[in-house]
Amino acid sequence: MELVRYLVKSLILAAIGIIIPVLFAIAEIWRVDIALSFQNLFEVFKNQNIYLFSVVLFPILSNVLFFLFNRVKKSHEELVRDARYHENLLNANPDGILILNKDLNLIFCNDSFRYTFHSIEQVLIDEQLKKTIPVVSFFEKEFYLDSNFMNDHPFLVSFKQTTYNNEINYYLSFKDIKTFKEQEEIIKNQNQHMIEKNKLASMGEMAAGIAHEINNPLTVISSNASLINKLQKKGKITPEKLLRLNEKTLSQVERITNIIKSLRSLSHGMANDQMENFSLYELLEESINLAKLSDKSKKIEFKLNSSSELAFGNRGQIVQVVLNLLNNAMDAIQEQDSPWIKIQFKEDRNHHHIYIIDSGHGIDQDLQDKIFAPMFTSKPVGKGTGLGLSLSRSFMNQNMGDLVYATLDGHTCFILNLVKGINVDLDFDKVS
Repeated sequence: MELVRYLVKSLILAAIGIIIPVLFAIAEIWRVDIALSFQNLFEVFKNQNIYLFSVVLFPILSNVLFFLFNRVKKSHEELVRDARYHENLLNANPDGILILNKDLNLIFCNDSFRYTFHSIEQVLIDEQLKKTIPVVSFFEKEFYLDSNFMNDHPFLVSFKQTTYNNEINYYLSFKDIKTFKEQEEIIKNQNQHMIEKNKLASMGEMAAGIAHEINNPLTVISSNASLINKLQKKGKITPEKLLRLNEKTLSQVERITNIIKSLRSLSHGMANDQMENFSLYELLEESINLAKLSDKSKKIEFKLNSSSELAFGNRGQIVQVVLNLLNNAMDAIQEQDSPWIKIQFKEDRNHHHIYIIDSGHGIDQDLQDKIFAPMFTSKPVGKGTGLGLSLSRSFMNQNMGDLVYATLDGHTCFILNLVKGINVDLDFDKVS
């Protein structure tokens, strides 16, 4: 169809190209005052080369000019259509879009921006935002701006410096995160509630073991005191017997003292949100002592290598993580004939890697991707909360570390990655 249109136009232009030179030739004949005839008309064409222009050059030039005009017109229409399309895309964006020149004057703003703010001055009144724009090429940061709906409205502002035709422009988007902030606060409160629930569940599981561990030495102390009283009444008490019974009593008192010390350390750590340096070995030893309180079988062997290394983090949270992993391991291996749990250390430049390995034979492959999901548990109903591993990983992430699962030599293994502590002990005699 386009080709037919061009052919028709070419024929019309060719006809015009023939008629116009004929008229010019007639005018030339009249000017020189000779008789009008076909022979004279041809001679004029030949002398003036008008026939070449009329038959060949004029249609060609006319078509070229017509073609160029149509191309320019079509390109202009395409540019206008693309501009409208991109403007519609920007207006369809739910985020406010603002484009400024290097003098911070308005180039474009979309409908969402006009709906959220009265003017660009309402945004640029924030001094921190206004000062940041000219000195960086990109940023993404939260700002609290006064919008049409509320004061201190939270927005995630994304900024990008662009160059077009050698001129600097600033592109900004304003994402309303008010709902996100509200949901974040709800999730934070729910997480805190789950943490408290998990603490109560852990303390509940330990309560029976604690009572048993304290009751046993108290029974020994009571028996020793009763025996001393009977021997004294019968006059059969001797210094040797009294010393021996006293040593047994003191050892049981020390046992109770260690239990109370571990519980006090745990409760103090749970209430303390501070990040600090702490002894890695002492933390693991206390965790093992607390875990032993829940070991009803009393046959699990714990292996811990000595270490003088320091770690950095929230000590209370990390104790909870280690204690949770030890309790999970004990639940999994307590039916074995010779169960054991061992803790090994590795390190790199910035981190300690704590390997908690038990005599279990690993976690099923189809469960490995689920064990860190909230509310997931493979324990019997009423036995597990499904919060332990999820919260443990969350605690480790909060402490700039991580918690991962691995199978090591066919045994179950969890690896804690902790930031190394800094030894701040100084020799003040050498400090000037």
